[in-house]
Amino acid sequence: DHDVDLDMPPALYEPGDEALHAAGVRGDAARWAAEEARMTGETWVPARPVADPTTAEQALQDPERVVLFQDFKDVLLKLSDEESRVALVQAFLDFFGLPVRCVADTSVLALALMERYPSCHTLARCRMGGVETIFTLDDSLQALARNMHTLMTIPGDTPDTPAVKAGHASFVKRAFGLLLSAYPTHTELALASVDYEAYVSAPAEPSPALVLSKTLLQNDRGNLLLWCQYAMLERQAGKIVEARKIYDSALALAAATPNTQHDLLVYYAYVAMEMAETGSPAPSADPGAASVPAALRLLLALAEGGFSPLYTMRGKGKSREQVATSCPPVTPIRLVKARKLLENKLLAELAITAADTYVDQSRAAPPSRIVFMAACQASFEYLTQGLARACQVYDETLKRLTPGTLDHELVTHMYVDLLSYASSPSPRPAVGTRTRQSSAPPYVLRDVLYKALRQYPDNTLFLSAFIKSEAHSHVSDRVRRFFDEITTLPNDALDGRAPTVWLVGILSEATRASASHRITAMFERALAAENPVSTSLVLWKQYLEYLCARRQPGALKDAVYRAVRRMPWAKALWTMALSPPIAAAFSEQELKDLYTLAQDKEVRLHVVMDMSPP
Repeated sequence: DHDVDLDMPPALYEPGDEALHAAGVRGDAARWAAEEARMTGETWVPARPVADPTTAEQALQDPERVVLFQDFKDVLLKLSDEESRVALVQAFLDFFGLPVRCVADTSVLALALMERYPSCHTLARCRMGGVETIFTLDDSLQALARNMHTLMTIPGDTPDTPAVKAGHASFVKRAFGLLLSAYPTHTELALASVDYEAYVSAPAEPSPALVLSKTLLQNDRGNLLLWCQYAMLERQAGKIVEARKIYDSALALAAATPNTQHDLLVYYAYVAMEMAETGSPAPSADPGAASVPAALRLLLALAEGGFSPLYTMRGKGKSREQVATSCPPVTPIRLVKARKLLENKLLAELAITAADTYVDQSRAAPPSRIVFMAACQASFEYLTQGLARACQVYDETLKRLTPGTLDHELVTHMYVDLLSYASSPSPRPAVGTRTRQSSAPPYVLRDVLYKALRQYPDNTLFLSAFIKSEAHSHVSDRVRRFFDEITTLPNDALDGRAPTVWLVGILSEATRASASHRITAMFERALAAENPVSTSLVLWKQYLEYLCARRQPGALKDAVYRAVRRMPWAKALWTMALSPPIAAAFSEQELKDLYTLAQDKEVRLHVVMDMSPP
């Protein structure tokens, strides 16, 4: 490519252990950066020489790691309200950069979406300021990123090494243990602890997350959210039979418990699983039950009340298998009555929200029952009357919700999800018809996604669905026009959450030939001083990696100086600049000046670089 600067020596551009053994300032800088990264990873927690004598020597070498009571006694305050205490816990986890959040909205959101997006963890993990980039969430986005580094940053600028990851995981698990002992009935903390265990644990049998989920459920057997999470973990482990047992138990518990809050969520999660598993339904002891989709049976039970388990076990020993239970015949009159009952339930939930003037409709509020009631009714219409009627349910519900609220975003999620599900031919006809369900026309999904992304441009699930749908259309210019439109929105329209959009837009260009100028222009627009995302560490590191790969020493050097000027507190940028291969863009004197500048900016450095002449 003509924009590659070949004046930079290629040998200096290749990272490797040989740089650590090089002589002169470049070798000193490489060794310093490696040692600084190691020390940062080992000393990210305060030293406690009294409680842990093994850290006494470290405390003497680095007194700043010792925190005395006098250092913070003047800012201590007592929180008597439990909600405030939990908010403090949330602030701690947020400061630490935990990839899950123990607040109700994202925990319930995760439960609502995991059935449709099993490769995703939670929407909260999509925060670009910290733990991981969105490109780990979806295979299509991973494919887009194959020519660029996916960067992960841990708060405190600690290096992303297995040892450091293990130390962080151990620390967080201990923190969750202490928090759950203090708040044993706090549902969001319990959900977050299991989610984190599933996130950091290697595949094992039995799964540590499953063991923890089962333990928490034994201590709080009436918690439907824990039942739902347990069933989802079983399904992700490929144990559909066990997942069905758990869902049946949870709904039987909900039917026996009046005024349950999360029964609709369990219904929706169960329906979503059964719709996804229609290709391999369980055998049936009743020939009539075999012709009725399990998802429809669930929705009929929701409408009519009086849930009974969908499955039972038959046989003994190794021949024991799960079979569908018998059910009353599904007649047209029964479907009409069920449709009317579901419509009345949704209208009742909408009326409750409209009448309650104190309902918190912010994004921090947990989702209301409207979300899952609308999803259940739309699923019923899809299974009985087809996609057009299901889309009508979602359209009417969205008109009654306030844009920007969590309820509105979640219902939009369900809408996109149903259209994505309907994009492939249905494996069975709609009930009461002889023709198979037709797939969703591409323009229907595209129109809903365009509207959703204009309202929630940083939503990675919408972005993922958009990339997938456009990949099938082979109209690449449409993707480019979309990101041009989104990234030129006013800053207040993006609400400061735009790094996600910028990165996906940049990575979508990485697969194009001769797109280097456009990629550079997008980075420059994103990192302009007037743009709120110009303080995104991930964006800066991506840009430096890109310029380094393009072998553009002049542009790389300029970008390094701009990055440390914009974010002087980010040690990762300083160590990155003094490490190979980026250090190859600087002269030896410039490397010395960079290190001196880091000291002048009072960056906390553990190691002193030897700059004395040989």
